[in-house]
Amino acid sequence: MGDDCLLMTNSHVGHNCRIGDGVVLVSGAVLGGYVDVGSRATISGNVGVHQFVRIGELAMVSGLAKIVQDVPPFLMAGRDGAIVDVNRIGLIRAKFTSAERKDVKIAYRILYRSGHCRETALRQLAKDVTTDAGLRLLEFMLQDSSRGVARFARREEHLET
Repeated sequence: MGDDCLLMTNSHVGHNCRIGDGVVLVSGAVLGGYVDVGSRATISGNVGVHQFVRIGELAMVSGLAKIVQDVPPFLMAGRDGAIVDVNRIGLIRAKFTSAERKDVKIAYRILYRSGHCRETALRQLAKDVTTDAGLRLLEFMLQDSSRGVARFARREEHLET
């Protein structure tokens, strides 16, 4: 368990979880065993996170979400666990530079909006990102994943969340 975390009422951290600094678990958020949560991530109310899932640094998870796959750093997941956008406000509040925010936006577009297969997107991402934030996102994506990485939410799914 990291420093300066906020675990609100009825939140639960399962066995063998790793929680970074400044993580917020809103009321009713539950983490299964072996979940890894990056620093400054926010998991909203009544969210269920499956065991062995990774939630990246500064990621934000929508309330009532069911998370069964990894959520990359700096991105937001909707109720169905799919990626809906970049956590722009979180990046600004965390004082990321404009270059870092731009790199994260580029990475999001390559990974989730380009239509490329995973391997092609990761090769493109390796060429295009230059900042520490972009490289951390790339590193997260290159790590082995027990459960896979969350997919992109189609527009109509995003509007329902």
